Amino acid sequence: GGEYADLGTWALSLVGPAEWTNLNMTAPAGSADGVQAVYDPVGRRMVLVMPDCAVWALDLANPAAWQLLIAAGTGPAPRRYPVVVHDAARNRLILFGGGPDTGFWSDVWALNLSGAPAWQQLTPPGIGPAPRWAAVGVYDAGSDRLVIFSGSTQSGGLKNDVWALSLANPVGWVELHPAGPLPQARFLSAAIFDPVTSELVMFDGHNGSVGLSDLWTLDLASPTSWSQVIPSGPVPPLRWSHRAVYHQASASMITYGGWNGTIFRDDVWFLSRPAPGGPPRVFGFTPAGGMVGDEVTILGLSLENPLEVTIGGAVAQVVSSSSSSIHAIVPAGAVTGPISVTTAAGTAVSSGEYFVGDAPIIEQALPDSGRAGETIEIRGRALATTNRISFGGTTAAPFTVLSDTSIAATLDTLATTGPIHVTTLVGSSQSAFTFQVILDDPRPRLLSVRDVENDQGGRVMLRWRASDFDKFRYRSITRYRVWRRAPLSGLTADVATSNGWSSSRALGQAAADPGVFWESLAELPAAFLSGYAYAAATLQDSTDIGNPYTAYFVQALTNDVFKFYNSSPDSGYSVDNLAPPTPTQVAVLYGPSANTLHWRGRNVADLRGYRIHRGADAFFVPTSANLVVTTSDTSYADIAGSHFYKLAALDLHGNVSRYIAISPDRPVATLATFFRSLREHGLARVIWFSGGNPNLAARVYRCTESTDWVFVGDLLADGNGYLTYDDRAVLDASRYGYRLGIVEPEESENFLGETWLDPLAVEFAFAGRLVNPSVGGRVACTLAIPASVRAEVRLFDITGREVERQVLEAGNAGERSVRFGEARRLRAGVYLLRAASGAVVMTRRVVVLD
Repeated sequence: GGEYADLGTWALSLVGPAEWTNLNMTAPAGSADGVQAVYDPVGRRMVLVMPDCAVWALDLANPAAWQLLIAAGTGPAPRRYPVVVHDAARNRLILFGGGPDTGFWSDVWALNLSGAPAWQQLTPPGIGPAPRWAAVGVYDAGSDRLVIFSGSTQSGGLKNDVWALSLANPVGWVELHPAGPLPQARFLSAAIFDPVTSELVMFDGHNGSVGLSDLWTLDLASPTSWSQVIPSGPVPPLRWSHRAVYHQASASMITYGGWNGTIFRDDVWFLSRPAPGGPPRVFGFTPAGGMVGDEVTILGLSLENPLEVTIGGAVAQVVSSSSSSIHAIVPAGAVTGPISVTTAAGTAVSSGEYFVGDAPIIEQALPDSGRAGETIEIRGRALATTNRISFGGTTAAPFTVLSDTSIAATLDTLATTGPIHVTTLVGSSQSAFTFQVILDDPRPRLLSVRDVENDQGGRVMLRWRASDFDKFRYRSITRYRVWRRAPLSGLTADVATSNGWSSSRALGQAAADPGVFWESLAELPAAFLSGYAYAAATLQDSTDIGNPYTAYFVQALTNDVFKFYNSSPDSGYSVDNLAPPTPTQVAVLYGPSANTLHWRGRNVADLRGYRIHRGADAFFVPTSANLVVTTSDTSYADIAGSHFYKLAALDLHGNVSRYIAISPDRPVATLATFFRSLREHGLARVIWFSGGNPNLAARVYRCTESTDWVFVGDLLADGNGYLTYDDRAVLDASRYGYRLGIVEPEESENFLGETWLDPLAVEFAFAGRLVNPSVGGRVACTLAIPASVRAEVRLFDITGREVERQVLEAGNAGERSVRFGEARRLRAGVYLLRAASGAVVMTRRVVVLD
């Protein structure tokens, strides 16, 4: 191939007399252009990258015909004159840049040549070289990196910068700044990597005005440096767009062809380079792992005629060898470890370890189907060294190895239904089962239509899964529209019958009944969310005679008014979940001939009426057996007698309010009334009775004669209707008031059950527990002292001698503290503590420790 050349395939013998041979096979169509070619030492083949980035290969051991490599995944865009090198350590092509017809590129791609070919874009972070075409690039085997130089940019400017990208760990491009004189900026040069000297060797090119006839070497050892070389003997005529390779056996740089602005050249030139010598060098090996019996290619320098090759400590059989590679068989007994090569000149050991293990086995996928972006767990054996996973065998999916038996893979967008393929350092295998890829669906999926709880009805919550096109990679869905079906002809709503349900499921389809009408309720913006919800109005609430269904569907809209996607319809019904407020101002007039009940009516839209229950005591439970009447009036005359009553409001949807209780001794009713109180030292207990309302929730408020009401806690009535509040944050000498606050539906808080507790009568006494023994040479006690009472406290030692005395003058009732040993610590021993007030004398014995 080559620009303006024929489509023949030719070979030049490098053993014996140099002679061209026509292999009589047609090169791939399009190769008469700026094609790039590299040698694959592992597959022993020539690999051709076309301007459309199609890849062809020719088996050099048996050159019968060119073969197109079907590469999985989305590869690089078409381009001419990219940098293409062979990454020997991983047996893959590396492609950088290119142009100019389809744009100027600075992207990096890799195409694996082991197993099924697949493109993968490498995205090193940070700033890299400017987009360019016709640069030169080499694979630096010793440092495992791509090195590029020169090239033409979009503005037409030429470059003479040097960049390197580590391929072992592509953390980012690094610009090199070599010492020495710089070559002119150029493009369309040719270059090779000399493994003996670790140099990039570059010949000729074009500087934008004229062709260049020069030879340069870039020493890639640290520090890097440029040197211009003036070779002895004849020099090839100037040219550009030529090709060059390094031939290790003859230690030569060989260049062929090119253009000088007038003619195409067909000459071949050899440039002698330092010959390999000394001990062998191992740059790497490929593949990175395998099983006993597999073939491994060892790459390096001075590897010909090895005396011994070991893999993981075991001696391997050598299939073939040359100065740059050895093909060997993994021997029995090999374990994971380095590879060594021994020749007559010495021994070289690889820096990395060859992995010896078993082939992967795929047993299960959980789940066994999925959509793009979902996580799939792949279970099996020998999975720890997995380096590639594909669903359907055509793409590469992102994954994380969890263990030797489990992998978490993300289903990629180009996955197809088929077996799962797993590639490890040892080899590849595929599942015996088929994984089902669920294709993206542009239609939203209406998941549920459910009542909105704890409201007065009239609404249902619609929840739907987003359209699969409402994702960043599509960006086509702009909003969602919610539709509600109008009432069917002759019906208030679609009552829940089997026929009604079936018809609502079919609505919104192309063959919908022309008598069905839809109303647009709302539009929501699309935001790349997984799901959406909307509280939609219904046409009617449920009643005790049935549940009237309302049908809905959701529409995913695009910027094209003629392109939208409908969900399947679904239906639901709303429920009034809130009870009406409790009747107020209830009173009973107990008379000789009748008991007359009166109450204030409630202004509630869905009120049905009131229920009155009669019982023999205050603790009766309202049931249908003791129901007296259901009435819409606000008064009722019942039979005479000392009866107990409970009254509640009822709405149209069967919700019953709290019950309000009336008894002969309390003919004016409230939701809760004061029942009993208790006052003890440090405690105030108040009990209210809520009539027929177990689990009545209330809030407790407290005040004093000098402070306002403050909230102090929440209460819940027990099964008998009692609410008990224990207040331990009280002073015995203070008077406290308590009341309940109850919130009725849609009303403000009502306060009731107010009561006051008088101060606790204080008696002269020791208060609390006396710390005994006391430590630290001190004694402390607390006394409860009535108001306007004077007290005297004295401390005696065991001989009866008074040690210390304190006087407590008359004041307010309450607790007073006394401490001895503050000014001067007490000696350890036994003491008597005596407190006296009037005729009352109290004595306590206390032990003091240091």
